[in-house]
Amino acid sequence: MQMGVVYKQPLIDSFYSALFEVTGVVIALIIIAVFVSLTKRFMRWETDASITVSSRDGDGTLSDETPSQYDSGGNGAKYSMPIPLLARLTLRRGLAVLWFFDAILQAQPAMVTLGFVGGVLKMAQQNQPPWLYHLMEQGILVWTSHPIAANITAIYMQAGVGIALFIADPDTRMGRIALWTSILWAIFIWVFGEGLGGILTGAATYLAGSPGSALFYAGAAILLLLPKQHWLSGRVARLGQVGIGCYWMIAAGWQAAPNAAFFKSGNLMPFFSNAAAIPQPSWLAAPINVMTALASNHAFLLNAAFVAIMGVIGIGMVANAPKTWVAFLAGFWLLFSWWTSMDFGIMGGIGTDPNTPPVVALLMVSTWLMHPASRNAAGQPRASVP
Repeated sequence: MQMGVVYKQPLIDSFYSALFEVTGVVIALIIIAVFVSLTKRFMRWETDASITVSSRDGDGTLSDETPSQYDSGGNGAKYSMPIPLLARLTLRRGLAVLWFFDAILQAQPAMVTLGFVGGVLKMAQQNQPPWLYHLMEQGILVWTSHPIAANITAIYMQAGVGIALFIADPDTRMGRIALWTSILWAIFIWVFGEGLGGILTGAATYLAGSPGSALFYAGAAILLLLPKQHWLSGRVARLGQVGIGCYWMIAAGWQAAPNAAFFKSGNLMPFFSNAAAIPQPSWLAAPINVMTALASNHAFLLNAAFVAIMGVIGIGMVANAPKTWVAFLAGFWLLFSWWTSMDFGIMGGIGTDPNTPPVVALLMVSTWLMHPASRNAAGQPRASVP
């Protein structure tokens, strides 16, 4: 939602100047680290060259190649990976891309202006319990007192987590540090930036992104921290499916809650009309305008359909053997709601992330890949990865 975006050019110029300087320092440190690493490796080359690890082939000859997981199958060198581990890789790199994309969004000009404070932080603060309201107020005070430093910190925290998650396996020290950092930073955003996703306001709704994308970021990192054996056994798959299924049923309950009164046009229509008010291409706005009209004239039927869709998806995900049509329904609902009620989460110049649907979709895809029904009797199907 674009509310009160105030562009102050001197402040924006200072922000990008500081961001450029910090980026230069970071790049210089990376170059130094790479140079030191290469120097140490070069100094070890002579020693390493004298060491040969040999293994005896089946025909009695010696080979300098150690047994590996690589095989050629006519399509070039590939390695095979169990389906559950492919799902873990998908979840890790998908989460990394989301964090890095969030860092890019955080570098928008309006992020150091009062437009971001009024359009994001203050909006999340509305109707919160007193203790959370005052806690968020302290965070807003720090941000408004040091907007440039706070924003650059957020950019590099998210970009760093994204890069580390993309390149580091969860079984390595760097990977675990990145995942724990992801969890802590996601919780920080969930509290101070999202106001716990609005779950304490009495009007939580998936149409606004409740319970907040940051909570799902943290949940994804927790799944990635679980031992590899839990992934291979299918426990993580089942945990993810049941958890997401329960979320959809809770979301259906939020949408049907009497106190929220989303069956009335006055409470349902703003989710679409606010999105329609954001400047954007006409082809993007057209479906949103249609939904605004429907919510104005047929709020009860429309909201009943929303409740039914989320309830069916939830039940289907919790079931032991989810059907393909549940996946298609979930995919349609995620895209439809992401477009019409959330405007993809990034329009207006003050969006800090693409909202809840992308990370929920990532979790659903990962758990779907890991579902026991996709494994053979041996429990270890494999997929070829370039």
